[in-house]
Amino acid sequence: MKFRNTTTICILAIAGAAVWTYSGSRLEQSGAFNFEPNPLGIKRSPYGQVIAMAIQGRIDDDWHGTLESGGPADGDTASSCGHSHCEEPCGSSEKVAHAKPDLIDRITAIATKRTNPNPKTPAHKFYLRREIEKKLRFAYELDPSHYGNYNSYHLFLTHDSLGTSGDGYEKGSQRANALSEATIRYCLRETNDPRPALTAATAAHNILQYMLMDPEQRYTPEQMHQQLTVVDFCLRRHFELLEEASKNGTWDLLSKLRQQEVLDRSTFTMKIRESAEKAIIRIDNETLHQAASSEKS
Repeated sequence: MKFRNTTTICILAIAGAAVWTYSGSRLEQSGAFNFEPNPLGIKRSPYGQVIAMAIQGRIDDDWHGTLESGGPADGDTASSCGHSHCEEPCGSSEKVAHAKPDLIDRITAIATKRTNPNPKTPAHKFYLRREIEKKLRFAYELDPSHYGNYNSYHLFLTHDSLGTSGDGYEKGSQRANALSEATIRYCLRETNDPRPALTAATAAHNILQYMLMDPEQRYTPEQMHQQLTVVDFCLRRHFELLEEASKNGTWDLLSKLRQQEVLDRSTFTMKIRESAEKAIIRIDNETLHQAASSEKS
């Protein structure tokens, strides 16, 4: 009798373990076990948007003050970083001479001043890139619709000289395309602010650019035209929301600097969209010419 009970218990235990294993594998395949911590719901919230904007300034300081600084300890030497978004040369002595720094500026200058006379080692540069990439990813998670957050993180995923994953061009581009698609879906849910739709248009263009630059030429002109329609849809959405915001007065709530920034980005996105369309037309014509040549031969 005891043997029969033990056998029954063992069979039930094995059956339960089998069901648990099967259910667990199905849940894992569906992504049910994926968990992204979001303390206090700060990510993708209005508070997260503000924090993401503040983090951008910190990332910029880290980039200029650590990753781009030269070998010997320099601190106050005037130099130009060559970045288009910097209005004045980084570390410009002229700026320091004409503006008396306050206590916060002096503390920041002392804290970020490089005193090591030796140049950075490759391992140190890799560490700095990894730390910057972490901050970029966190800033993107806080606000995926932010134009700078998305583009900066996308840049780190697609360039091996910046990113630290070591996945190579193909895997890095696949991750970047997945990021772009997620950004498009998130940004197009916005129904009031015209800026997220502009970020979506940039993300759609990044996917199209990957198609155009694909070394294996796996994408047809028809697929490229379809992706171009996604870019056009996002741009049309942006201009519709921009017109609506101008009518209801929400556009005037932005500063003149922010307004000009959005308009400049709109103009730039339209230009790269036109360039992509010309590239698709050229590829389409080359494809038709090759097909005609093959038929004649």
